[in-house]
Amino acid sequence: MSRSTIAGVLAAALPFCVLPALAQQVAAGESPALKWIDAHAHPLGGPGIREHVFSPERLAETLAIHERTGVIRTVMALPPAPREMPQLEKLLLEAAQSNPKRLAFLGGGLQALVHQAVDRGETTDELRRRFEAKAAELVRAGAVGFGEMTALHFSFREEHPYQAVPPDHPLFLLLADLAARYDVPIDLHIEAAVRDMAVPPWLLEISPLNPPSARENITAFERLLSSNRKARIVWEHIGWDNTGDLTTTLLRRLLRAHANLYLQLRAPVRPPLFPENQLLNEKGILRAEWLDLIRSFPERFVLGSDTFMARPGFEEGLKRTGALLGGLPPEVARKVGQENAIRIYRLKRED
Repeated sequence: MSRSTIAGVLAAALPFCVLPALAQQVAAGESPALKWIDAHAHPLGGPGIREHVFSPERLAETLAIHERTGVIRTVMALPPAPREMPQLEKLLLEAAQSNPKRLAFLGGGLQALVHQAVDRGETTDELRRRFEAKAAELVRAGAVGFGEMTALHFSFREEHPYQAVPPDHPLFLLLADLAARYDVPIDLHIEAAVRDMAVPPWLLEISPLNPPSARENITAFERLLSSNRKARIVWEHIGWDNTGDLTTTLLRRLLRAHANLYLQLRAPVRPPLFPENQLLNEKGILRAEWLDLIRSFPERFVLGSDTFMARPGFEEGLKRTGALLGGLPPEVARKVGQENAIRIYRLKRED
């Protein structure tokens, strides 16, 4: 397939999620002009984890894709599963240690301990000690943050877990103190619910695990943000709205009120459910209200593709996310693409 044909396919199939500059770069055979740090990707591809993700051959392929899409470093994260995944956690650590200039990792496994407390209906002293010990272990191993944690996570298929934890749960508040102590951020997945709400019907249709309603969670989220102002909290997947409440008005208010809040932008991957709240308009251009928000708080945004490194579509997901920088002024693009991630995750600047 020719480069011009590829560009045409991209422009036709993904008009709602690809900036026009991306198709032009592909057609011309150019490398992306803007280099960037992907602050959120998952190294999980299903059965045969080592062969599909962490073998030398697969890692070499992944790093080559990073080169083609302008990614100079990736922060890997375990999915926020309600169970521990020690094998994957070990392999993720090994991959980061073997490629320290290209890969970093967030410390996982803490979400499973949160779910143990939720299931028990109490947070025991013993569980708190295990939680603190696990956090310390992760930092010693080189984790650049804690995550992916989740407060509200919808299910998108029957085997995909629905998770709901109050953002001000005692273990989340403890994690904020630990993040401040170790000077690392928390990456948090939370669907915005500004009031008690009915879950959108399409979510009920695609998975029986989703409940009919969800509780308001912004008040509790602000309690988490206020509990320790030295704890950096990164709200993931901004630009992907499943409730209708993730508006620039809400985000502007929260950014003004909480200097320790950071937002991780993700390019949309499907036609938007709430188009009025999406990053891009129908022509694939960054909406004026989002551009104004990012320019108003240029040091509070990073990019996170939320791609799965062993799955089809990985490269296209990186292109979509990196292309967001093309809609920003150059000085803002440098901050959002690299400088903010270096500061928030304490990455070495020469990387």
